[in-house]
Amino acid sequence: MNTTTVTKVGVAVVYVRISSEEQLKKSATSIGTQTKKCSEVCNRAGLNVAKVFTDEGESAFKQAYTERPQLQKLLSYLREHKEVTHVVFENLSRLARQGPEQAMLLAQFKKAGLDYISVDEPNAESKTAAGRMAVNMIGVFNEYSSDSLSERVTYRMQAGAKAGRHLQRAMLGYLNGKMPNGVKNIIPDPERADLVRKAFTLVAEGNRLVDALRIVTALGLRSRHGQQLTKGSLSQILRSRIYCGWVKSRNITARGTFEPLISEEVFEKCQDVLNGRVRAKTHRQQHEDWPLRRFVLCGACGKPLTSGWSKNSKGKRYGYYFCEEKGCRAVKGRKEVIESSWIGLLGMMEPTEDLLRRAPELAAKGWELRREHHENELRQLNTRLAAQQAMNMKAIEARVQGIISDEDFSKIKQSIQTDLEHIQEGLRALDKEHATMKELIENTNYKLQNLSFWWQAAGLQDRIELQFSLWPEGLRWTPSNFFLNTSNHSLYQQVEEMMRDLVVHGGRSRT
Repeated sequence: MNTTTVTKVGVAVVYVRISSEEQLKKSATSIGTQTKKCSEVCNRAGLNVAKVFTDEGESAFKQAYTERPQLQKLLSYLREHKEVTHVVFENLSRLARQGPEQAMLLAQFKKAGLDYISVDEPNAESKTAAGRMAVNMIGVFNEYSSDSLSERVTYRMQAGAKAGRHLQRAMLGYLNGKMPNGVKNIIPDPERADLVRKAFTLVAEGNRLVDALRIVTALGLRSRHGQQLTKGSLSQILRSRIYCGWVKSRNITARGTFEPLISEEVFEKCQDVLNGRVRAKTHRQQHEDWPLRRFVLCGACGKPLTSGWSKNSKGKRYGYYFCEEKGCRAVKGRKEVIESSWIGLLGMMEPTEDLLRRAPELAAKGWELRREHHENELRQLNTRLAAQQAMNMKAIEARVQGIISDEDFSKIKQSIQTDLEHIQEGLRALDKEHATMKELIENTNYKLQNLSFWWQAAGLQDRIELQFSLWPEGLRWTPSNFFLNTSNHSLYQQVEEMMRDLVVHGGRSRT
């Protein structure tokens, strides 16, 4: 029986690469396939494979060749092992996707007296003019292909951001998936979302970052690879606005259409603690005493007025709305004066007969538009309620097992109780909204004809929603002309349109 023996006439090193973790998942055999192809070519060429260098999850487009660890080890190996005669790779795009980088790498091989073999591109070699032209043309094509792909991906990412979609890899606490309507976006991770939310609330409540990290770690928060978070990684999470519902892609920032894990108020409080800012007094965004706060604007600078109480020499309290903008502070008005002016403005509004006739029908349609969002909010709150109750049991178990201290247990229990109160408050608000909308549909005509009485009798949330439904940008106020000043142009011309908008949107602001 005759056998053919291939005499080894040289020594080769093999370089293989795949560009992302996602490609690794989709093509688990790709690295093995590249290695096998290169090894077979080496065998046919009589080359002895000395070593295989593999870069997994390394991009030749986003990363310079100096940033690919295994490629750098290959270059170091070549400098130390002069017996190597060939460098073998599947194709030139595995080596580099940028023309200048391809040229630099091939020049290094040539300077070291090495030959190279591109398995899929046998005509690409350096010994002939045609081979060198093929190499250059392939390099140009690879660069064009990468640039074109980058442009398409950038366009897709920016278009997605404008539409409120986060198309990059989901941050901890979210998963890449599909929303109930089937659109790709990020969705809360059922395993980690509540622990990430708890980390935000703990810091927002004034706990140190290291204390919050210790508590959520004890409760089971881990990275996707099962590792404990570091102080730096948790800080990065707590500074990302994604968690309060914002999408950012390069120069585009937009409100996301996915479910935020926290409110913007919690996020801002968290930033204050992280940045070491101490405020003399913090205001709740909404307060029964101040229904017009943030709605009434300074007539001079246009900034929202804040509010507060002061006492005279006899200890009697007086309420004021005022501008606290540095360099302005032109407006300061008594609470009763500004609110009376607002009630008087509402009393001047008279809807048209056509609007009154169609109001019940429009209100019913408005509630249908609102119903889906209402049901989604209800589902989210019930999910959070169940999660907080589960976290409460987990905290008790951790304390019994001695995983967390009495001090940390007290902190987490207080935080959970606070969250439960907020969730219950949200559920009560949704119940009230449902009752309010039902009553609105039944009594729309009366309310539209008596806006001033309605506003005075309504609860805080209803008042605020009425205000911003009528004037989403707010209204300016001056001590001399009140709301009837030139800054609020087209005030009366906008009334009919805004009233219709109020009804169509179910009594809620679109902002």
